[in-house]
Amino acid sequence: MEVTLEKILTHYFQSIDHLTITPLEGGLINATFKVVSLEKSFILQKINTAVFPDPEQLVRNILRVSDHLNKTDYPNEVIQLVPNLKGELLTYTQGGVWRMTDFIDRSTCFQQVQSLEQAFEAAKALGLWHRYCFGMNLETIQPGIVDFLAYDIRMKNFHQALENTTDELIQTAQSEINYLLEHQTYLQNYTALQLPQRLIHADAKISNFLFSETDFMHPIALIDWDTLMIGSVLVDFGDMVRTFSNLNAEDDPNPNNSFSPDYYLAIKKGFLYHLEDRLTPIELANFELTAFVVVYIQAVRFLTDYLQGNPYYTIQYAEQNLNRTINQINWLKAMQIYQSNDT
Repeated sequence: MEVTLEKILTHYFQSIDHLTITPLEGGLINATFKVVSLEKSFILQKINTAVFPDPEQLVRNILRVSDHLNKTDYPNEVIQLVPNLKGELLTYTQGGVWRMTDFIDRSTCFQQVQSLEQAFEAAKALGLWHRYCFGMNLETIQPGIVDFLAYDIRMKNFHQALENTTDELIQTAQSEINYLLEHQTYLQNYTALQLPQRLIHADAKISNFLFSETDFMHPIALIDWDTLMIGSVLVDFGDMVRTFSNLNAEDDPNPNNSFSPDYYLAIKKGFLYHLEDRLTPIELANFELTAFVVVYIQAVRFLTDYLQGNPYYTIQYAEQNLNRTINQINWLKAMQIYQSNDT
């Protein structure tokens, strides 16, 4: 163990002699470690305060949702925060802000969805989580990331990037710029809706579902609640569709396999399994539009970053954010074809 991690662990354990700590890969924001003692295991995280400037609010959100679920007969595992030796749920050090939670035993996770059945079961588990969160006092929840769902601000940033970027970048991305500008009506139609506002997860990718280590089709927990906020539950559906039904790598500009109707339908069927009788008519009528807008906005974000010189998303090569944009636009084009054929 590194010395800095040893010092962090002394805030949580009287003795660290029998502890082992292992970095967990796959997270894009927080640094995450698995800590194993003689009795049980834990998750230790260093919170990225550049992304989450108010760690106290993250903790309050998690406490409120876990307390709500623990008072119900919710059948899946719930995130449980672990206090340090002073009884505090956050540990402030010169090395950053740290948090510990229980490790959910006999679980595993995946970086890519494995099958249609797994996609269906994950969507079903997300719908179940939403069903049990209905009825919460939404006034107690504040967003972990302010303005995350403020799509008007995303578009404002995009237009500012168009005004301030170089002619060379404009020329390179002209086709993608044109597509996004020509399809702003989808966003306008979406923002004109008055969808019910509910608690949402806001990061429903496959790696945030824990599955039974003996049954990879059986989700036992939805994790990573740092992005909890208030919005339309259809945003969670859209984000799941975005990450599950595109069978290509996120920066693969090849249009083949950019949208799988089979995965899309499996996700929709799973998401509705526990929610169809709880959603309003306006929600039930706008699955496709919301999914389109969620992917559209992600394309806008990638292209904005590219035009600004890649200040936000980590890149491994110069055109990666442009390729990410193309990847999202390929999904949108395939979705449009699917919708036209479906009608």
